Formats: sequence, structure tokens, C-alpha cells
Amino acid sequence: MQPSPVVSAGPVVREALRGYQSSAREITWRRAERGQELAIRQHRVLTGDPLVALLCRYGTSAPSAGREPVLLLHGASAWSGTFLLPNGGVVRHLLRDFDVWTLDWRCSKIITDAWLSESMAHVPEAILRQTLEDVARLELPAAAAQITEVTGRLPHVVGHCMGAAAAALAAAEGAIGAPRRFGGEPRAGIASLVLATIGLFFRGGVDTWLRAQERLDAVPQPTWYLSPSAERWPEDYEEVYELWSKTPYPHCERSFCRRISSLLGAPYRPDDIAYLHDDDERGLPSQFGAMPLSFLGHCARSVRRGFPPGSYTPESFAGLRVQLLTGNENQLWHRDSIDRMYDWLRRDPRVRVTKRVFERYGHQDLWWSPRSAEP
Repeated sequence: MQPSPVVSAGPVVREALRGYQSSAREITWRRAERGQELAIRQHRVLTGDPLVALLCRYGTSAPSAGREPVLLLHGASAWSGTFLLPNGGVVRHLLRDFDVWTLDWRCSKIITDAWLSESMAHVPEAILRQTLEDVARLELPAAAAQITEVTGRLPHVVGHCMGAAAAALAAAEGAIGAPRRFGGEPRAGIASLVLATIGLFFRGGVDTWLRAQERLDAVPQPTWYLSPSAERWPEDYEEVYELWSKTPYPHCERSFCRRISSLLGAPYRPDDIAYLHDDDERGLPSQFGAMPLSFLGHCARSVRRGFPPGSYTPESFAGLRVQLLTGNENQLWHRDSIDRMYDWLRRDPRVRVTKRVFERYGHQDLWWSPRSAEP
């Protein structure tokens, strides 16, 4: 595959990535305090519907040719910048040994935020009507196949939160998986799978479970999204938020933290990410954007059901090495989500599955905590 023309861009990654619909570009990201650089080449991923997802390949001065590729998948309403904190984050860590890629899929902050100023009549259906199946059947296999086409190698796939749930669903449906000698081949081969905080079993914390029980996903709304940065939400959601604020679960006095926790469940432990939590200019609002109500409703229904719609067996994961990760203080997805996935996958001896639960970690701080780089 021939790269598209390269154009220059600014030093701030998020600002540069706002032009994701344009042709591929290469930008340089400099951490001024360390003088380190990451070159980022963007690729467009055609998903089969009008949406164009953004696939980024990271590099340093050392060539990545010959290294095994790793694809990182962020959570819903977040973006690939999840993996750049702190100080280059897990991307910089993995670049020592791997060829690192990230995918901004349809529920990425930089994709949904591009449509916030448009009326609902002008927002594409692919943005208005989002489901986990869309991501599992469209973006993920297309991105994995494109990485293999470019590198000649199968990627390791690492998913966090809804990125992990989408990857698990893609594997369960045969959209991605281990190449097999016999039987049906996956649409796109992968080398291994890492699922952080959730797989196919939607076991939420208190906030997550309570919000799903409100069943607001069945009530028509005057908007297609909710933003944790908003001062007020539509009446139905605002009423629930005000009631929730009177419970023992608000977690933090900041409006942004209270809103995002009432919307999703607490996605981080503020004390563990003070460098981000206390930064009013470049802090948490730069990491979480609008949440499409269609995707939020799809997740709520999966929480009430306990898993996404469909019937799946561990056989789809045969031949894969699967690692499951979570924090024991995760308040968004209960660790039971990972425990159940582990027990379920062990039913098929052909799946090589391991599990690790990290002490004193929550959800996003698996990646964002300054302690994350510790052995």
C-alpha cells in the first residue's frame, strides 16, 4: 500500500488529528520538557458505511520495520490520546519493542466532536445510530487487515473499555481471530488479544448499573449526544443527574467529574491522576468528548442483559492467546466482567487465556496513573 501525500501539522496531537477526514499525514509530536518526538502517520480506514475511521502509526527515530504490530483501541467518548498519557504513555513504552498503531473508531472524541455544531438532520446515520456491532464488524477487521497489508504481519490487538468489548465481540463473531487450519477463517487475522476492564460480560459498578436501570434509552430526546462538559442536559437526563448528585456516589466536586460519573460510572480515580484531573486547561475535558445516545443506549441494554445481543461460544477464540486485565477498584466495570470472561474462555482448552487484576487501580488509571510504568 502506497502512503498518501505527507503534509505538515502542528505540535499538539489532538489539534492535528481534527483533520482526520483528509488524506494521510505525518506529524511530529514533541514533549518540550523531554525533547522527545513521535512521528505519527495517519491512514484512513474505510468501514463500508460513510464513516471514515482514523488509523495512526507511531514511530521514533528507530525504524519499526520488522517489529510486531500492536493495535490499541480506546474506550467510548475517549480517543487514541488515552494511550499517550502520561508523558507518551503506553505508546512510548511499547515503541521500544513493537510497531504501534491506534484506531479512532466511530465513538472517538475527535470523530463525534466534528459533528457537534451540525443539526441532527446533517449528522450521518453512522454517527447517529451507533452500536457495538458496527465497530466489531466494520472498523476492527478493516483496521487489522490494513495493518497486515502494510506490515506483512498480524497485529496484536489491545482494547480498553468499549474498545475491548468491541474486540471481544469481533472475535466472538469471527470478524477477527487466529488463522486456522480448518473451518471458517476470520475476516482478519490477529496475533493475540488483550482485553482491559471488560470482554463480553457487562457487569457494571453501582453507577453504571443504576443508570442502565433508568431506561432512558427508550425515551426520545431532542439531541443525539450528551457531553460531560455541558452545563445542563435534556430534561430527562438532567432530572436523573440531579437525583444522582444527592446520593453518596458523586466521587468529586468538579462538575465535569460528577457528570461523566453519573453518565458512565466513575471512569478514573481522581487522586491517582492529579496531573490530569487538576489541569483546567488541558485536563479531563481534552480526553472525553460527546457520547452518542445511540451508543450509550446500546451499552445500557447490554448492562441490563448482561452481554451484547447474540449467542456466542469460546470456540471462536480458539488458537488465540487472550490476556484479561482490570483494576480491583474499577468503579465503571466490576471486576466480575473480567472474571466471567476468564471462566467462559477456559471452557475451550484451545484458548490460551490469562488474567491479571491490579491492586489499587480503577479504570482509566490502568493507563494514566504515574504508577502504570512500574514493573
